[in-house]
Amino acid sequence: MSQIILHHAESIEQFPHAFFQAAQYAAKSTFRKQQTETLVRIGSILYSGAKLIGGSYNQDEHTWTEQHYLYHAEVRNINRLLNKLYKQQGPNANPMTTSKMTLYVVHLANRPGYFWKNAKPCQHCEKVIRSVNINRIFYSINDTTYGEMRI
Repeated sequence: MSQIILHHAESIEQFPHAFFQAAQYAAKSTFRKQQTETLVRIGSILYSGAKLIGGSYNQDEHTWTEQHYLYHAEVRNINRLLNKLYKQQGPNANPMTTSKMTLYVVHLANRPGYFWKNAKPCQHCEKVIRSVNINRIFYSINDTTYGEMRI
C-alpha cells in the first residue's frame, strides 16, 4: 500500500528544484494523443541522494499496444538505469541499490498561464517502480500542489 502526501506551495517557485530538471526532459517529448493530437509532455528524473542519476521523457508510441507504459517517462528512465547497472556490474548487478533513489515526475501543461498538470504514475508504471524498490516518488499535480508517494 502506498502512502500519499500532498505538498502545497504558494507558487511554482516553491517546488523542489528537481521538478524543473524533470521539466527539461518533458520539454523534449513529442508524443501526441491519437484522438485529440494534444501534446503530452511528461518527464522524469532519478536521484540517488543528492546525485542526479538520469532522466527521460515519454516517447511517441506510434501504435497502441498492451505494453504502452514501456514508453512512459518513468519506465524509460528505470530501464536506462538498469541497463547502466548491468553494464557496470555484469550479470550480478543488484537493482536493490535503487531503494535509496527518488523519482520525480512532471507533466507540463499546454494551457497558457498554467505550468504543471497531474503526473501521478499510472498503475503499470507504479508496478515497475515497486519492482525495482524505488520507494519515494514526487509528482506534479498542479501549479500549487505536488504529491509524494512512499511505497
